[in-house]
Amino acid sequence: MTSTPPRFRHHSPFRATALSALALSGLPGAAMLAGCESPPRAAANDPVVIADPRLSVLDPVGRDLLRFQQAVVVDREDQQLRVQVPVTNVSPRDTYYADYRFIFFDADGLMLEPTMGWEFLNFDPGQSQRMVGAAVHPTARSWRLEVRRAR
Repeated sequence: MTSTPPRFRHHSPFRATALSALALSGLPGAAMLAGCESPPRAAANDPVVIADPRLSVLDPVGRDLLRFQQAVVVDREDQQLRVQVPVTNVSPRDTYYADYRFIFFDADGLMLEPTMGWEFLNFDPGQSQRMVGAAVHPTARSWRLEVRRAR
């Protein structure tokens, strides 16, 4: 049995103290309550993991350190498709150097050429930035973001 690394635990000192007090008071069920944990709740502006197939992190370290928020997409007939994805490095101590690129697709799902070159972003611990891309071709209707460790 392996334990979860400390950076992923979401324990509150208050919770531990309150549960210990309940257990010592002899209340029935206090011991059962001590083993139950509810999932941590994110604040409104906390970075969250977005289950979006358009976001592809190619580096295992990046999957642990980066959190993506909902993409901002501008798709108007008179303009190029533009995308901004807010990203946060959730590590309190590790800097992450990222390369990223957007790949754009037409209405039929075919990849449009030329593709965007890799762009560099430096994420200091706790820092948030936006990954930005704009389609070159006016027929672009969808996109995918690829992120990798900078080379």
